Amino acid sequence: MATASCDAALALHMLHHVTDLAQTVGELSRVVKQGGLV
Repeated sequence: MATASCDAALALHMLHHVTDLAQTVGELSRVVKQGGLV
């Protein structure tokens, strides 16, 4: 997904499955527009 391409990003019921939480949250933040919601 392109950088700053979404108004919001959700990760419902899945964060406990990832091995690198910081990278995952960083990726969610990367795709959300400035002022968006993660």
